Amino acid sequence: MKTVRKIAAIMTIFAVVGALSATGLTQLNSREYKILLKPQKFVDRQAGYRAVWNIAKAVAESLGIEVREARRPFREIRRKVYFLDTPDHDLRKHGYVLRVRVKYNGDKPRKEYNLTLKYRSTDFEKSSQADITVALGGYKTKAKFEADITPKKDSLGTLRFIYSKSVKVKKLDFNPGNTLGDYAKIFPVLGKLGIPLDKKLEIVNGFIVDERKVSPGMLVFGGGINGMVDITTWYEFGDTSEPFVAEFSYDFRIRSHNELVDQGIENATRYFKALQFALKDWYYPEGTKTGYVYSHRPKIKEKAKEK
Repeated sequence: MKTVRKIAAIMTIFAVVGALSATGLTQLNSREYKILLKPQKFVDRQAGYRAVWNIAKAVAESLGIEVREARRPFREIRRKVYFLDTPDHDLRKHGYVLRVRVKYNGDKPRKEYNLTLKYRSTDFEKSSQADITVALGGYKTKAKFEADITPKKDSLGTLRFIYSKSVKVKKLDFNPGNTLGDYAKIFPVLGKLGIPLDKKLEIVNGFIVDERKVSPGMLVFGGGINGMVDITTWYEFGDTSEPFVAEFSYDFRIRSHNELVDQGIENATRYFKALQFALKDWYYPEGTKTGYVYSHRPKIKEKAKEK
């Protein structure tokens, strides 16, 4: 009864605590540089992590960029990841992505989860005006307006910008429901897209990701711009024989702009261009992690159907 009362209270009291509106976050406050890597290079994950991190450190050293290695650089974190959308992928057609992440303690998933709504576009103005308002009291939220930077396909030493505005609702401990209307009670913009509110939301393509990630260290670019490095592999849940996606990334927050900060950002960009050439034998120019999930069905389930 206590849980039922808590859910009822949450779903009926929509005080906007620290509301995140379309006009409340219009300047970039984060950058993330990402490069997809050939997944077959990570059949032995630990060997793959070490090889890529050694290349990353060597590039940094060649450019005079300080590396601060973590005390346990290859300690893995595990998460379960999946995306929610209508059967016709209406949210993605409108530029929005709804993602669930569940952290693990060892081999056991935590009871609570993080729910993220993200709007992505190559158009800066569209992203800057995207509505990511949270109408949910009692939970912590974190908002970002980020430039996601990747190489241009089949062109090393280049930059492609996608502008991503997102809000994460942390440690939810209840199931909102299974319709668009249920989730519109948390993110009101979902009720303004012209999609019927009674439309069902489901796990995109039935694809649940088993994510493994290490954070081996930090790249110090100057001006307080410190890139936190992650190396990530994604598996289909239930089959960790070989990842279907691998990625090297680093990100940092931008809290102000001055000459030193701008120089740090320039150093981070220069490093990314050089890193692409150093990782040319690892580079995998095939879209994004999210794009893969939206365009593929799990091989495990397809094999089961064949039987």
